[in-house]
Amino acid sequence: MILVYYHGQGKPPTWELPQIPELNSQDWTNFKPVGQWQISSHVQDLHEQVVDIAHFPIVHSDHSAKSQGCDVDGSVWK
Repeated sequence: MILVYYHGQGKPPTWELPQIPELNSQDWTNFKPVGQWQISSHVQDLHEQVVDIAHFPIVHSDHSAKSQGCDVDGSVWK
């Protein structure tokens, strides 16, 4: 899981991280933050690439990837 936040004026988020029940479940491996990085990219790149399943058959030889749609709830995109 990768969580990304960006504000052009460096302001903090106006929303809280989503609650993810699996993070505290005994059935899953414990969550371990591994670091924080600054990347040189435009925030639009993330939006344009996040649901690009069309490349799976060609690049990864994976023909099983199917779109399951998306749901937007405020700042959360599933």
